[in-house]
Amino acid sequence: LQKADQLAPNDPAVLTTIGSILLKQGSPDDRKRADEVLARAVELDPNLADAWIGRGNLELMRGKPKEAIEPLTRAITLSPENMEALNLLERALRRSGRIAEADRAAKVFRQRAMRDRETTVMEERISRDPEDWDAIARLAELYLLTNAHYKAIWMTNRLKEGAPYHAKLPKLLQAVGPSTSPAAGGGS
Repeated sequence: LQKADQLAPNDPAVLTTIGSILLKQGSPDDRKRADEVLARAVELDPNLADAWIGRGNLELMRGKPKEAIEPLTRAITLSPENMEALNLLERALRRSGRIAEADRAAKVFRQRAMRDRETTVMEERISRDPEDWDAIARLAELYLLTNAHYKAIWMTNRLKEGAPYHAKLPKLLQAVGPSTSPAAGGGS
């Protein structure tokens, strides 16, 4: 870890990784060092969600759930689909006695986990049958929900080329916008 820190002392991603490793090692000295490294990471790049997750996780490990809420909320603001941040936030809220908010966070976590599982199932269906147009349409919808816009465009184009009269195609074309036009490289 010292070599990594010496080789890239101003790289927030490297610092975040070092901080995460130190947190997993878990000794009081490691936590103190993790705090320093993660503080430097967010100072260098305040938009690095993983560094904020590390800061929140550190506060939870210290038994300070109220102090964990702000960095975890910031991480979710930066990376709304980050399941780790959402899970840690739910724990911090619950341990802080903010049960209603924790329940809402847990509900969102479960919904996203179910959506992620459904995405995996659709991807597996398509790998077995590349012309499963219903699975392709559903996967495009799921990609739109998770802000995977380019993947949604890709699936919409596949649907447009293979099943141009599919019932979900007009809504998908509207949702992905003009990027599916032939001029944008989306096919005919």
